[in-house]
Amino acid sequence: MIPELYHAHLSEKLTRSNYLLTILLIQVVQSIKEVTLESIATKLAMPIKFESRIKKVQRFLSDDEWVLDNIWLSLVIGWIKGTVKQNKVVYLAIDRTKWQSNNILMVSMIWRKRAIPIYWKMLDKQGNSTLENQQFVLTPVFATLSDYKLIVLGDREFCSVTLANWLREKKVHFCLRLKKNVCIKIEEELWAELKMLGLEPGNSFFNQ
Repeated sequence: MIPELYHAHLSEKLTRSNYLLTILLIQVVQSIKEVTLESIATKLAMPIKFESRIKKVQRFLSDDEWVLDNIWLSLVIGWIKGTVKQNKVVYLAIDRTKWQSNNILMVSMIWRKRAIPIYWKMLDKQGNSTLENQQFVLTPVFATLSDYKLIVLGDREFCSVTLANWLREKKVHFCLRLKKNVCIKIEEELWAELKMLGLEPGNSFFNQ
């Protein structure tokens, strides 16, 4: 039920007891398809009381070993490097999403019409992310995928000239969505809205 890559990676990164508990938890979640502490503790096959199982899972999830860079980033990067050949194009989507009261900024790899999370940051405020937030989630991804041709995709929240210039400095291609009423300079003292130019999204860049 669990790919060999996960076994090899987790056994290297975690203590023996945390590794075994991780495998048990993955199997339970796959079986019940729920992530509440109560439902997991109910199905967790351990010879201890229900309340003790809840406390054990809570302590496990707050363990210092569970650091994004240590566990998930290195795991997903290992999968990418084992799946995608060097110097190939890798599409990275930067997006912000809300889950309950959590505001999350995330970088994902686009793969077979799916978005695979690579790195993320829980924002300490509601609303749009800042340039500093965006650089925080993109920088470690760029560092670990330096062997690939990277293209960053972003919606209208990320159509910042400052972000675009920073990406250019990093030698990363990008496609950031603009509103159709944005004006661009055509000639000296001549500006026009994008919707007036008859522009259509092109495919040539993405087929490189």
